[in-house]
Amino acid sequence: MQNQPTALNNSLVFTEFLHQHIAPSALLQMQVLHISSTSVELQAPVAGPNINIHQTAFAGSIYSVCALAGWSLGHHRLCLEGMDADVVMGKAEITYLAPIKEQISARICVSEADVQVWLAKLHNKGKGAIVAKVEAVENGLVKAVLEGKLVAVIN
Repeated sequence: MQNQPTALNNSLVFTEFLHQHIAPSALLQMQVLHISSTSVELQAPVAGPNINIHQTAFAGSIYSVCALAGWSLGHHRLCLEGMDADVVMGKAEITYLAPIKEQISARICVSEADVQVWLAKLHNKGKGAIVAKVEAVENGLVKAVLEGKLVAVIN
């Protein structure tokens, strides 16, 4: 598969991969905290380009970190499956619940059963979508929720 990191489940390697291939991830100082076949957690500081005039996280940065967490999960899983496909966040809407003051931490977790349905659609139809619900969490509290669809198309 094109643009595949060599150590797929290594957070540091996947962070480097994102910084090399998706420039805003480096600009926003995103780091991969966790990556597996069904979950991803990304983090970015509330500092530099991620801070607004209220000294809290800029809404666009929260959205970007959440969207990239979803995309990372889809791209990563298809790499693990050895599938050559393009993944996009086909639809996404975010709800901001409270200000984030220290770290933007975006996490997504999907069930293996939902992933298997997605993979079956990809194999059978050449394209498929999976529901993506990404939570931005700070100090154990959900501060924003991005809900959408990850769409993949076989190359």
